[in-house]
Amino acid sequence: MSVWQSQQAVAALRPPPFPARLGDWVRVQIHDDDTADGEWFAQATYRSPDRQRFAKAFLHLPLSAVKRPKRLLNLWLGMGYEMVASRTVTVTVPTRSVPVQLVRFTRANEQVVVAVTYLHPERAATSPVSARLGRVLEQLRYGTPRPWVTVGIAATDEPSALALERTLVGEVEHWLQNAASQERRRH
Repeated sequence: MSVWQSQQAVAALRPPPFPARLGDWVRVQIHDDDTADGEWFAQATYRSPDRQRFAKAFLHLPLSAVKRPKRLLNLWLGMGYEMVASRTVTVTVPTRSVPVQLVRFTRANEQVVVAVTYLHPERAATSPVSARLGRVLEQLRYGTPRPWVTVGIAATDEPSALALERTLVGEVEHWLQNAASQERRRH
């Protein structure tokens, strides 16, 4: 399979949609990039049931062979936030257990908690380097990599970030399983 063919195979994927609700949180805004540049990056804003808090959800999907999973945590570092704590937790969704990196950032009097994971139909990683390596190895072995989706949540507190990440991971996991079954039917 040529590089062009592998790019077309990955580009044939339709990016995962943001659900209208993540648990009790309601989507109030969505910003969706086009896929013309070989990758898809989208973000949505969700509002809490008490209408007092907001959280951002992020999805990134590399579509061409030259694009790599996004280093999502660098977005906050680039905005002047300082990382003060990081740990890995495991969330359980109906199909498997997934590792999630939970990072606390601060800037002046502001705090944000970011939960991020990198999902693949068969694997998950908390590091963009692991996801990039997995994607490259799969491309070398099979000619085309299967999707690695970056799934992230930014909220003001850890319980909200973790609960929203668990729900969004479940939604993306469902999308990945459907994409994998469509791929099997094509071959």
